[in-house]
Amino acid sequence: MEGVQMEVATFNATTGWAGKRIIYEGGRFLLEGGGAITAQAVLDYDRQEYLEWPYAGFREWVERIVSNTRLVGAHKQPSSRRIEEAKRTAAEGRDDETWRRIQGRARPRHRQRDADNPHILAWWTLALDAVLAENIARWQWYWPDMATDDVESMMPREVLEKWAATDPEVATVYDASPVLMHFCQSRADQIGLSAAVREPLWRECALCGEVFVEDTLSDSRIARLGVEHLDFCDPCLRQCLWPTDDLCKSEQAILEYLRELSVEIGRVPTQQFAEGADVFLDVDLDARVRRMRLLERRPKVARVREVFGSWLNALIQAGLLEDGTRPTARGTQTLALDGDVCLSLGEKTIDDWLFSHGIAHEREPAYPEGGYRADWRVGQDFIEYFGLAGNSDYDARTKEKKRICRAHQINLVAVFPKDLTSETRLGKKLSVFLHEEA
Repeated sequence: MEGVQMEVATFNATTGWAGKRIIYEGGRFLLEGGGAITAQAVLDYDRQEYLEWPYAGFREWVERIVSNTRLVGAHKQPSSRRIEEAKRTAAEGRDDETWRRIQGRARPRHRQRDADNPHILAWWTLALDAVLAENIARWQWYWPDMATDDVESMMPREVLEKWAATDPEVATVYDASPVLMHFCQSRADQIGLSAAVREPLWRECALCGEVFVEDTLSDSRIARLGVEHLDFCDPCLRQCLWPTDDLCKSEQAILEYLRELSVEIGRVPTQQFAEGADVFLDVDLDARVRRMRLLERRPKVARVREVFGSWLNALIQAGLLEDGTRPTARGTQTLALDGDVCLSLGEKTIDDWLFSHGIAHEREPAYPEGGYRADWRVGQDFIEYFGLAGNSDYDARTKEKKRICRAHQINLVAVFPKDLTSETRLGKKLSVFLHEEA
């Protein structure tokens, strides 16, 4: 909306423009005291460490504008003939699967004046604008539901209850959430955040070759694939992620599956691998297709236990773990390639990566205080695998370890389960040690 400004970032003291702001207004980025600049220019300033962002969500939002421009420019649209054929087939009701591929999600409707609701503006803050920006960057056309949930979780319950009790808009509906969602949508339009939401693209499924529209995929599918890599239609995703056919039942078939999967992901697969949210992230299209095909014929965990007694025994029989590997309270104790004892498959993955890249490392060095031990030391740096993040006691110890490292000026590289989903992602996390070795 013309005349409404949103402050995106501010130049820091390392530049001659210290204190000057970058503003978004009327669909353009403006340099305070200067002229219009591109979204890419904003990111270029950030890469040179010239900018301070009020909230990280605004950086993600600018990154999404740039990546959307690149994605749409490079996208190869299916032929208009194929698109019209799919629409005609769905309209005639001849194929439910085609209907699922092209019937996009209905968008929540809002009014322009919803953003002027004084009862919400009374407690609305810049931090909540950043929540909208972050959700738009992450979820695109699904963002209103996600952002509304995040706003409700951030605000104190008493604030929301007072608002719901006094806002006449809420009195006209059975639930306050739609009123808040419409405000969020209208607010995003008003301050320009909606500019980062692109139109859903028509695509050809990389598995079946049928055409589909991106917004036919649910938010859970988008979370698993990433909004820039929606390469599979909903029917194929359902078949691969939740297969109904039991294609892998025999002992030999299960062992072959485990070996193929281990080669594909570059590590020993855990029992929960198929449910991981990051299975398809940070890998190219060919790898995503291979992983889909593998998951489509994966054995049921119950069948693995029936044949081998446990997932662990199946891994040993497949030759993926040493005999003598045993379960512990922390995970699976096993040996790394260099003979180091590891207390989980996650630890083994990291230790094997260090060894295979020729990086000298020491297991379980002592912290300078507290009686704690790190997982590895490389040079003067510590590496910790925080594999049980989310457990309150474990998180408290993690926080204390981080405090000790800050107090003693120890660089701590924290690795989490999501960092182990691909060789690429783990390599990015540990790449600093490659440079040190060089």
